[in-house]
Formats: sequence, structure tokens, C-alpha cells
Amino acid sequence: MKTYKYGFLGKFIFFYLNIPLTLAFAGYLAASVLMLEESWKAWIGIVFNGIMIFVVNAFYLRNYSLFPGKIDLDSEKMICHDFAFSQRKIEIKLQEIREIRGGIFDATPSRPFYLRTADDDVIGISRMIKDNKSLLTMILKNIDEQLYSELLDRMKEIAEKTRGRKKTDSSKG
Repeated sequence: MKTYKYGFLGKFIFFYLNIPLTLAFAGYLAASVLMLEESWKAWIGIVFNGIMIFVVNAFYLRNYSLFPGKIDLDSEKMICHDFAFSQRKIEIKLQEIREIRGGIFDATPSRPFYLRTADDDVIGISRMIKDNKSLLTMILKNIDEQLYSELLDRMKEIAEKTRGRKKTDSSKG
């Protein structure tokens, strides 16, 4: 069984960056509240910083529930654990994965991809996890053949669309 986990920078970005961001927005929010006596326009800063605190923390709360800090993987199953602020542990049999979305499978390679199981568990996996290509290869080798074929067809469609755009762009020049 091989273990995959995030490096320091990946772990910081995916699990802890919201803390300094929230503190910074809270500081600006406090400054805007103090500016209310001088100008009514300070409400703009109050609303903006309040919305940013909400958006940043909503994003991270979602990440905490979807992205495991460690993944143990062999040819039959993967065990996801070390979710932020949780003792949750999810065991997924690779044959029970029914959908893989996002990332390279939706033509957005810099974004995470998500696995959905027959039990409706959803796990997010980012490119920032160490040795992510090996992890993805191992998952793809061991999933259901029908799902693998669907993913392959989707990747071919994406490649054709991308090639079509490149030909159009080069013919304009």
C-alpha cells in the first residue's frame, strides 16, 4: 500500500490559508467600521470584507470535508484520512468508483478532480498532492472498465476540441 500526502505548501494552501486571509479581511473590516464616523462610504468596505470572509471560509469548509490529507492506495482500495479538523476515515473500493469529474477530465488540469462512489462519498484530489500522476494512474488502472472507457472517450473529445481551437487560432494569424 502506497501513501500519498500533500507537501508543506499544498497542505498550507488547502487546509490553513483561510486563517491568515480571514484575519486580514477582519482587520480591514474593523478599519472600515472605525471609518464609519468619517464617511458613509465605509459601508462599501464593511460589505466587501464581510462577503470575502464568508466566501473564503465557505470555500475552506467545503475543502475540509472533501480533501483528505493522506491517501493510502493499493490495487483494490484507497483509504482516505487526515481530513482537516476531523477524525473521518473513508475506505473506497476502486471498483465502486462510479464517476470521476473535474481536473483533466473536464479540461481544467489545474483544478482538482473528484471521485464519487456508489455510496455517494465524494473525495477531492488536487494536483498538489505529492506524486499525483502515480496516484491517478493507479486509480485509473483499477476502476471499472466501463468508467475507464467513458473517461477515455471524454478525454478524446477534449483533445479534439482543443486541437480544433488551436487550428482556428493559428489560421487567423
